[in-house]
Amino acid sequence: MTEQHDQLTRFLFADAGVRGVWVQLQQSYRAACQWQTQSEAADQQLGMGLAAVSLLSATIKIQGSVFVQVKAQGWIESLLLQATHQRKVRGMIRTRALPPTLDLAEGQLILTLEPEQGQSYQGVVALAQQPLSAALERYFRDSEQLPTRIWLAADNTRAAGLLLQQIPDADRDDDDWPRLTMLANTLSDEELLTLACDKLLYRLFNQETWQLYPAESVNHFCTCSEQKTLALLRAMSPAELTDICTEQGSVEINCQFCGRSYHYQAEQLGAAGIL
Repeated sequence: MTEQHDQLTRFLFADAGVRGVWVQLQQSYRAACQWQTQSEAADQQLGMGLAAVSLLSATIKIQGSVFVQVKAQGWIESLLLQATHQRKVRGMIRTRALPPTLDLAEGQLILTLEPEQGQSYQGVVALAQQPLSAALERYFRDSEQLPTRIWLAADNTRAAGLLLQQIPDADRDDDDWPRLTMLANTLSDEELLTLACDKLLYRLFNQETWQLYPAESVNHFCTCSEQKTLALLRAMSPAELTDICTEQGSVEINCQFCGRSYHYQAEQLGAAGIL
Protein backbone atom coordinates (compact mmCIF):
# COMPACT_ATOMS: atom_id res chain seq x y z
CA MET A 1 0.00 0.00 0.00
CA THR A 2 1.33 3.46 -0.93
CA GLU A 3 1.82 5.77 2.03
CA GLN A 4 -0.38 8.85 1.92
CA HIS A 5 1.83 11.87 2.54
CA ASP A 6 -0.81 14.55 2.03
CA GLN A 7 -3.17 14.47 4.99
CA LEU A 8 -5.15 16.81 7.19
CA THR A 9 -6.45 15.82 10.63
CA ARG A 10 -8.71 17.77 12.97
CA PHE A 11 -8.63 17.28 16.73
CA LEU A 12 -10.37 18.65 19.80
CA PHE A 13 -9.49 19.46 23.39
CA ALA A 14 -13.10 19.33 24.55
CA ASP A 15 -12.43 20.10 28.21
CA ALA A 16 -10.34 23.15 27.28
CA GLY A 17 -12.66 24.51 24.58
CA VAL A 18 -9.89 24.41 21.96
CA ARG A 19 -9.92 22.88 18.49
CA GLY A 20 -6.95 22.07 16.34
CA VAL A 21 -5.88 21.10 12.83
CA TRP A 22 -2.70 19.41 11.60
CA VAL A 23 -1.62 19.06 7.97
CA GLN A 24 1.34 17.60 6.10
CA LEU A 25 1.80 18.02 2.34
CA GLN A 26 4.22 16.39 -0.05
CA GLN A 27 2.80 15.50 -3.49
CA SER A 28 0.47 18.51 -3.59
CA TYR A 29 3.30 20.79 -2.44
CA ARG A 30 5.66 19.59 -5.16
CA ALA A 31 2.88 19.73 -7.78
CA ALA A 32 2.31 23.40 -6.95
CA CYS A 33 6.03 24.21 -7.15
CA GLN A 34 7.06 22.34 -10.28
CA TRP A 35 5.45 24.77 -12.73
CA GLN A 36 6.90 27.88 -11.15
CA THR A 37 10.48 28.88 -11.90
CA GLN A 38 11.33 30.07 -8.43
CA SER A 39 14.05 29.56 -5.85
CA GLU A 40 14.03 27.00 -3.04
CA ALA A 41 13.22 29.84 -0.65
CA ALA A 42 10.17 30.77 -2.74
CA ASP A 43 9.08 27.12 -2.88
CA GLN A 44 9.25 26.92 0.91
CA GLN A 45 7.18 30.07 1.32
CA LEU A 46 4.63 28.64 -1.10
CA GLY A 47 4.63 25.37 0.85
CA MET A 48 3.92 27.16 4.12
CA GLY A 49 1.16 29.09 2.38
CA LEU A 50 -0.43 25.88 1.10
CA ALA A 51 -0.28 24.39 4.58
CA ALA A 52 -1.82 27.56 6.04
CA VAL A 53 -4.77 27.74 3.63
CA SER A 54 -5.38 24.01 4.18
CA LEU A 55 -5.62 24.63 7.92
CA LEU A 56 -8.06 27.49 7.36
CA SER A 57 -10.28 25.37 5.12
CA ALA A 58 -10.81 23.00 8.06
CA THR A 59 -11.87 25.73 10.50
CA ILE A 60 -14.42 27.59 8.36
CA LYS A 61 -17.82 25.99 7.97
CA ILE A 62 -18.64 26.60 4.33
CA GLN A 63 -19.07 24.48 1.25
CA GLY A 64 -16.72 26.25 -1.11
CA SER A 65 -13.27 27.83 -1.18
CA VAL A 66 -10.97 29.82 1.07
CA PHE A 67 -8.57 32.20 -0.66
CA VAL A 68 -5.56 33.87 0.95
CA GLN A 69 -3.88 36.62 -1.06
CA VAL A 70 -0.79 38.55 -0.03
CA LYS A 71 0.27 41.76 -1.76
CA ALA A 72 3.51 43.08 -0.29
CA GLN A 73 6.33 45.51 -0.99
CA GLY A 74 9.26 43.27 -0.10
CA TRP A 75 10.83 40.09 -1.45
CA ILE A 76 7.43 38.43 -1.78
CA GLU A 77 5.51 40.49 -4.32
CA SER A 78 2.35 38.37 -4.28
CA LEU A 79 1.11 35.08 -2.92
CA LEU A 80 -2.22 33.53 -3.91
CA LEU A 81 -3.56 30.40 -2.23
CA GLN A 82 -6.81 28.47 -2.44
CA ALA A 83 -8.24 25.48 -0.56
CA THR A 84 -11.68 23.92 -0.85
CA HIS A 85 -13.88 22.09 1.65
CA GLN A 86 -12.98 18.94 -0.32
CA ARG A 87 -9.31 19.42 0.76
CA LYS A 88 -8.06 20.47 -2.66
CA VAL A 89 -5.31 23.10 -2.72
CA ARG A 90 -3.40 25.22 -5.19
CA GLY A 91 -1.16 28.28 -5.02
CA MET A 92 1.28 30.57 -6.77
CA ILE A 93 4.01 32.95 -5.64
CA ARG A 94 5.82 35.87 -7.23
CA THR A 95 9.04 37.31 -5.79
CA ARG A 96 11.28 40.28 -6.46
CA ALA A 97 15.04 40.39 -6.94
CA LEU A 98 15.68 40.97 -3.23
CA PRO A 99 17.24 38.83 -0.48
CA PRO A 100 14.79 36.11 0.67
CA THR A 101 13.17 36.58 4.06
CA LEU A 102 10.70 34.69 6.20
CA ASP A 103 8.87 37.91 7.03
CA LEU A 104 6.29 39.67 4.88
CA ALA A 105 6.90 43.35 4.19
CA GLU A 106 4.38 46.18 4.22
CA GLY A 107 1.25 45.35 2.28
CA GLN A 108 -2.09 43.59 2.64
CA LEU A 109 -3.35 40.13 3.47
CA ILE A 110 -6.77 39.47 1.96
CA LEU A 111 -8.82 36.46 3.12
CA THR A 112 -11.85 35.60 1.00
CA LEU A 113 -14.54 33.01 1.69
CA GLU A 114 -16.33 31.98 -1.48
CA PRO A 115 -19.24 29.60 -0.79
CA GLU A 116 -20.73 27.49 -3.54
CA GLN A 117 -24.05 29.16 -2.72
CA GLY A 118 -24.50 32.61 -1.25
CA GLN A 119 -22.39 35.72 -1.09
CA SER A 120 -18.63 35.90 -0.70
CA TYR A 121 -17.00 37.47 2.35
CA GLN A 122 -13.67 39.27 2.37
CA GLY A 123 -11.46 40.48 5.21
CA VAL A 124 -8.33 42.60 4.87
CA VAL A 125 -5.42 42.90 7.32
CA ALA A 126 -2.51 45.31 6.96
CA LEU A 127 0.85 43.57 6.92
CA ALA A 128 3.90 44.45 8.97
CA GLN A 129 7.31 42.79 9.23
CA GLN A 130 6.01 39.37 10.26
CA PRO A 131 5.72 35.81 8.95
CA LEU A 132 2.54 34.54 7.31
CA SER A 133 1.52 32.65 10.45
CA ALA A 134 1.54 35.85 12.53
CA ALA A 135 -0.43 37.74 9.87
CA LEU A 136 -3.15 35.08 9.89
CA GLU A 137 -3.21 35.03 13.69
CA ARG A 138 -3.75 38.77 13.61
CA TYR A 139 -6.59 38.36 11.11
CA PHE A 140 -8.44 35.99 13.45
CA ARG A 141 -7.79 38.21 16.45
CA ASP A 142 -8.86 41.48 14.83
CA SER A 143 -11.55 40.34 12.37
CA GLU A 144 -13.05 37.27 14.02
CA GLN A 145 -12.17 37.84 17.71
CA LEU A 146 -10.92 34.24 17.85
CA PRO A 147 -7.62 33.62 19.66
CA THR A 148 -5.64 31.49 17.20
CA ARG A 149 -2.09 30.21 16.95
CA ILE A 150 -0.49 28.82 13.79
CA TRP A 151 2.85 27.05 13.27
CA LEU A 152 4.16 26.50 9.72
CA ALA A 153 7.24 24.81 8.27
CA ALA A 154 8.54 23.70 4.86
CA ASP A 155 11.71 22.20 3.43
CA ASN A 156 12.50 20.98 -0.08
CA THR A 157 10.14 18.01 0.10
CA ARG A 158 7.39 18.66 2.63
CA ALA A 159 5.26 21.42 4.07
CA ALA A 160 3.30 21.21 7.30
CA GLY A 161 1.18 23.23 9.67
CA LEU A 162 -0.50 23.15 13.06
CA LEU A 163 -3.38 25.36 14.21
CA LEU A 164 -4.93 25.84 17.64
CA GLN A 165 -8.04 27.96 18.08
CA GLN A 166 -10.39 28.74 20.93
CA ILE A 167 -13.98 27.60 20.39
CA PRO A 168 -16.41 30.52 20.83
CA ASP A 169 -18.55 30.41 23.99
CA ALA A 170 -17.02 27.12 25.17
CA ASP A 171 -16.57 26.42 28.89
CA ARG A 172 -12.91 26.64 29.84
CA ASP A 173 -10.50 27.51 32.61
CA ASP A 174 -8.47 30.69 32.27
CA ASP A 175 -5.21 28.76 32.10
CA ASP A 176 -6.26 26.25 29.39
CA TRP A 177 -5.34 28.39 26.37
CA PRO A 178 -2.00 29.67 27.73
CA ARG A 179 -1.02 26.14 28.76
CA LEU A 180 -1.80 24.54 25.41
CA THR A 181 -0.10 27.26 23.37
CA MET A 182 2.96 27.16 25.64
CA LEU A 183 3.25 23.41 25.05
CA ALA A 184 2.81 23.86 21.28
CA ASN A 185 5.57 26.47 21.25
CA THR A 186 8.08 23.72 22.06
CA LEU A 187 7.42 22.19 18.62
CA SER A 188 10.39 22.17 16.24
CA ASP A 189 10.17 22.50 12.46
CA GLU A 190 11.61 19.00 12.06
CA GLU A 191 8.93 17.50 14.30
CA LEU A 192 6.18 19.35 12.45
CA LEU A 193 7.48 18.11 9.10
CA THR A 194 8.16 14.49 10.03
CA LEU A 195 5.86 13.34 12.85
CA ALA A 196 2.43 11.87 12.17
CA CYS A 197 -0.44 13.71 13.83
CA ASP A 198 -0.99 11.25 16.69
CA LYS A 199 2.73 11.14 17.48
CA LEU A 200 3.00 14.92 17.35
CA LEU A 201 0.04 15.38 19.71
CA TYR A 202 1.51 12.87 22.14
CA ARG A 203 4.88 14.63 21.95
CA LEU A 204 3.29 17.99 22.81
CA PHE A 205 0.23 17.17 24.91
CA ASN A 206 0.75 13.77 26.56
CA GLN A 207 -0.79 15.07 29.81
CA GLU A 208 -3.89 16.37 28.03
CA THR A 209 -7.05 14.66 26.75
CA TRP A 210 -7.93 15.10 23.11
CA GLN A 211 -10.24 13.65 20.48
CA LEU A 212 -8.76 12.83 17.09
CA TYR A 213 -10.95 12.87 13.98
CA PRO A 214 -10.33 10.69 10.89
CA ALA A 215 -7.54 11.85 8.57
CA GLU A 216 -8.55 13.46 5.27
CA SER A 217 -6.54 13.32 2.04
CA VAL A 218 -5.32 16.59 0.50
CA ASN A 219 -4.79 16.93 -3.25
CA HIS A 220 -3.50 19.55 -5.66
CA PHE A 221 -5.98 20.81 -8.25
CA CYS A 222 -6.43 23.46 -10.91
CA THR A 223 -9.55 25.03 -12.42
CA CYS A 224 -8.07 26.29 -15.68
CA SER A 225 -9.96 25.41 -18.87
CA GLU A 226 -10.30 26.35 -22.51
CA GLN A 227 -13.53 28.17 -21.69
CA LYS A 228 -11.78 30.37 -19.10
CA THR A 229 -8.81 31.17 -21.33
CA LEU A 230 -11.11 32.15 -24.19
CA ALA A 231 -12.96 34.45 -21.78
CA LEU A 232 -9.65 36.14 -21.00
CA LEU A 233 -8.91 36.61 -24.71
CA ARG A 234 -12.34 38.21 -25.24
CA ALA A 235 -11.18 41.00 -22.94
CA MET A 236 -8.31 41.82 -25.34
CA SER A 237 -8.69 43.90 -28.48
CA PRO A 238 -9.10 41.95 -31.76
CA ALA A 239 -6.36 44.07 -33.35
CA GLU A 240 -3.87 43.07 -30.62
CA LEU A 241 -4.77 39.39 -30.96
CA THR A 242 -4.42 39.59 -34.76
CA ASP A 243 -0.95 41.13 -34.41
CA ILE A 244 0.14 38.35 -32.02
CA CYS A 245 -1.13 35.64 -34.38
CA THR A 246 0.66 37.29 -37.31
CA GLU A 247 3.97 37.61 -35.45
CA GLN A 248 3.95 34.33 -33.49
CA GLY A 249 1.55 32.09 -35.41
CA SER A 250 -0.79 31.69 -32.42
CA VAL A 251 -1.78 33.17 -29.07
CA GLU A 252 -0.41 31.26 -26.08
CA ILE A 253 -1.73 31.38 -22.50
CA ASN A 254 0.07 29.53 -19.73
CA CYS A 255 -1.72 28.65 -16.49
CA GLN A 256 0.27 30.00 -13.54
CA PHE A 257 -1.06 27.28 -11.21
CA CYS A 258 -0.50 24.04 -13.16
CA GLY A 259 1.69 24.99 -16.14
CA ARG A 260 -0.80 23.92 -18.80
CA SER A 261 -0.43 25.81 -22.10
CA TYR A 262 -3.30 26.83 -24.34
CA HIS A 263 -2.57 27.75 -27.99
CA TYR A 264 -5.07 29.44 -30.30
CA GLN A 265 -4.55 30.20 -33.98
CA ALA A 266 -6.42 32.97 -35.73
CA GLU A 267 -8.87 30.47 -37.25
CA GLN A 268 -9.78 29.10 -33.82
CA LEU A 269 -10.29 32.59 -32.40
CA GLY A 270 -12.48 33.41 -35.37
CA ALA A 271 -14.57 30.28 -34.84
CA ALA A 272 -14.99 31.27 -31.19
CA GLY A 273 -16.28 34.70 -32.22
CA ILE A 274 -13.27 36.56 -30.80
CA LEU A 275 -11.76 37.68 -34.13
